[in-house]
Amino acid sequence: MNDVEKSSVITAFLAAATSECVNDVGNGIGIIYWTAGQRLEPIPDSTYVWRVPATDTYDETVSEIAFTHWFTGEPNAGLATGWYCIHMYELKSYEWDDNLCSAQYCAVCEVNK
Repeated sequence: MNDVEKSSVITAFLAAATSECVNDVGNGIGIIYWTAGQRLEPIPDSTYVWRVPATDTYDETVSEIAFTHWFTGEPNAGLATGWYCIHMYELKSYEWDDNLCSAQYCAVCEVNK
């Protein structure tokens, strides 16, 4: 799947998910979605990974992020405040940004078919 196809799939999924997702974002950037991406370690320039919990155990799958879609200037890693997790904005073409992992946003879920 090339980058254009990936973008189309993401856009179609998020458009469908938006109708089910309620989020108070009065800042004019649209709905914000969490991804499963986060820093491997809370240190500057550490690797970003996908952390996906298993559905049947307390294990997780961790894999380095190969495809990225960062918004210009991101990640800006406010590490002093704990910005370790990746989210994306609806009105920033679903490009990625780093933020506090404790922020409450909607989630993007992977579904195996």
